[in-house]
Amino acid sequence: MGKLFAVSIALLLVASCSSEEPQRTETPTNVTGLITSIDGNAADIDGFTVESDGEAVEILIKPDFDYGFSLTHLYEHRDQEDPVSVTVEEKDGDLYATSIDDV
Repeated sequence: MGKLFAVSIALLLVASCSSEEPQRTETPTNVTGLITSIDGNAADIDGFTVESDGEAVEILIKPDFDYGFSLTHLYEHRDQEDPVSVTVEEKDGDLYATSIDDV
């Protein structure tokens, strides 16, 4: 019984030291980085992608929401590689921008 117990403990230690990174389960509330793509057209932007910490984060635009500026300004950020800080909220598995600020 002692050997079985020792082997069980050893297996548990090996499993707990696995090299796999834990998967992110938390929904971010803020995403900061560079805009890498914009979905839609200049008159009607549906969403955009921000590269943040090596990860592409897709962010949607809330319909009929006033962000306080013309969303075409996002093209300038993308083209000039100026970072943005986006406050987001999760709804049905998607992230929606609630504010978009210059960094």
